[in-house]
Amino acid sequence: MRGNDGTIDCYWWAGVTDKNEQNFGDIITPHIVRKLSGMEPINVLDRGGRYLCSGSILPDLKERDIVWGSGIVRPDDLKTVPDGVKFCAVRGPLTHGLLVEKFGQEVPKIYGTSCLLIPKLFKIPKGERKYVGLVPHAIEYKAITNTDNPFYDWYSTYGESNGYVLIDINSGFESVIKAINECTYVFSSSLHALILADALGVFNAFAYFVHPYLMSSWKFNDYFLSVSRPLDPPIDCSKEPPLDFTYSSIVFDYDKFFRSCPFNFTKTTIS
Repeated sequence: MRGNDGTIDCYWWAGVTDKNEQNFGDIITPHIVRKLSGMEPINVLDRGGRYLCSGSILPDLKERDIVWGSGIVRPDDLKTVPDGVKFCAVRGPLTHGLLVEKFGQEVPKIYGTSCLLIPKLFKIPKGERKYVGLVPHAIEYKAITNTDNPFYDWYSTYGESNGYVLIDINSGFESVIKAINECTYVFSSSLHALILADALGVFNAFAYFVHPYLMSSWKFNDYFLSVSRPLDPPIDCSKEPPLDFTYSSIVFDYDKFFRSCPFNFTKTTIS
């Protein structure tokens, strides 16, 4: 909640302890909250009454938490909803349906994630879009950078010299935005890389680099439905990306989602 000492209680996943490796989908939260509240976000782990606005963190809900745009990885992850949780918006209609139908919660039909607002809240220079970005999920990134991986063989001998760039989704807020903003196309198994690419107007496709079932598609479909993207299966990039793919621009009500923000104390507007 809003504190009296210039701070604001929030929650984002804190599983990454190395400050040089912070998952983009989770570290969005303090940047967004700081911008809209004018206060310093504090990551509170042990009690409720917090703001949750990014990431698949609803399984970690506590009493009186306030949700604005978070979701879950797969429906079985959510076991219960504590008392007094307020839902201002959720990531997509699959999360909405689960909360309403299984847990009897009152949840408005307002979908989205704060990642979509990044270009509207922060000044991002127009990058020279000349690369094809390959953005594996953090789990896949470790696997494909092993020298005995087929993808590594392709990338090291062909990819980099032909305009492909391997992007580490754990490399930090500014670094990830800059890297994706310099791409013409993005292939990714990281949900927030796809969301950021959508926000920046970069063509992108859901892909996998190791195994198609490494990650559940549920959270991807939840987001895709929220922005009217087709529920396409992931593209096989385990050896090399395809030469072409289709992409549908998103349809998203920015104003509706933005107006549902519960901590816009600075009265920031978007255009």
